[in-house]
Amino acid sequence: DAAGLLRMRLQTRWAARAEQQSQSMILARIVESVGAADIKSPVKEIVRHLDTPILPVQMATVGALSEIGGASEAAEIEKKISKSHWMLKRKMAQALARLTHENPTAGLFNLCEDPEALVRIAGVRALEGIRHEKAYNILLKSLEDPDERVRSSACVCLRDFAERREVQAKLFEMLHDTDARVRANTIESLEVVLSRDPNELRFRLKPFLADPNARVVINAAKALLPQDPDTSMSLLEKYLSAPDANLRAGALWALGHLRRPDAFLCLHFHSLQEKDPYVRGF
Repeated sequence: DAAGLLRMRLQTRWAARAEQQSQSMILARIVESVGAADIKSPVKEIVRHLDTPILPVQMATVGALSEIGGASEAAEIEKKISKSHWMLKRKMAQALARLTHENPTAGLFNLCEDPEALVRIAGVRALEGIRHEKAYNILLKSLEDPDERVRSSACVCLRDFAERREVQAKLFEMLHDTDARVRANTIESLEVVLSRDPNELRFRLKPFLADPNARVVINAAKALLPQDPDTSMSLLEKYLSAPDANLRAGALWALGHLRRPDAFLCLHFHSLQEKDPYVRGF
């Protein structure tokens, strides 16, 4: 009947697709193994797989090129950016950052301004550790991105330019962003940027001990503990007893970065009391 015929066609199509996916994953593993072995001779053979229509193979190819290549392989990747799937573009951003760290390419910067937000996030995060004037300008521009994840990523990366006064001013503005993730990451960056100015750090971050978002409060308490131990420790201890496992984990994460005797004792005590395996992991 018609239903049986349709079922047979679908099963045939699914079987063909499964076989194609299986073959593509085998090819992807081969490409990855070649890259991991750091073999230079088959680079041209690897590059040609960027033209395959199979996304896993394309991604494996980019990963392999990032392991074995240099400027010439980065140029091959750049040629394919414009027509690539957004997932592949994210992989390309990581690869280009690795291949051209000292002299980043226009392709990497273009990915930071891609129409797809997930690509922009990957592009901006790939700029972390790249001390280049164009990277700096891209990060400043990304602070105004409509996607809060892009702004948040830019706040993280700007700590690499801590010596610039403009960075301080911009991060002070981002403290008042409407998104809690942006505020939390800004606090982490200011902890680095203002490490030699504890009075300014205290002045800027103390109001955020009353922020409505727990992650923001935890980050602020962690940053301020050396200057205001009584207030910060009382807040962290409060979260250590919270019913929400995420809050307890966040407080333990903050204490674990302090390397202080009182923080160690607090961690030790709660490691004996905590039952949740997720929190114990922290």
